[in-house]
Amino acid sequence: MQIFQKFSIASFFYSIASFLPAVVNLIFLPIFALHLSPKDFGIYESYLIISTLLIAISRLGMPGAMMRMYIEKSLSKKVLINTCLKTILISSFILCTISFFFIKEFNIFSFASSDYIYLLLLVLCGVFLRSYFDIFNRLAQIQEKPKLLSSLILIVFFVNLTSK
Repeated sequence: MQIFQKFSIASFFYSIASFLPAVVNLIFLPIFALHLSPKDFGIYESYLIISTLLIAISRLGMPGAMMRMYIEKSLSKKVLINTCLKTILISSFILCTISFFFIKEFNIFSFASSDYIYLLLLVLCGVFLRSYFDIFNRLAQIQEKPKLLSSLILIVFFVNLTSK
């Protein structure tokens, strides 16, 4: 019975962490549609695509590799975490630095103006932080801490929500 209870509690927290952001996004969709012009909505979606692409590049598949190596127990937990964090720090820093130097050109190329440079800078900061979040997300999964994982996911969600 204790295994079922432990599984049920963990399941509950994992469900809340994935269900609540989806519900809030569904609620905010009509609000965004009401207040954003088609041009603004297109720019917003372009930044979401750019952010998603840069996050995928900066992570270098590290969270998945971290899980596999932890399960295989080929490295100690401390070495594994340090290696992942250092790799993500270096790759995110290099990617954000390169992107920073070409931000004006990219902005003019994408939107035919340089009015959105500050939004791109916010995207770069978000990419850097999101790359780290993914490592801590996997770490909470490895340590089987559903409450911590749910808290992390909800914190990131509300930070994303306020930045929209």
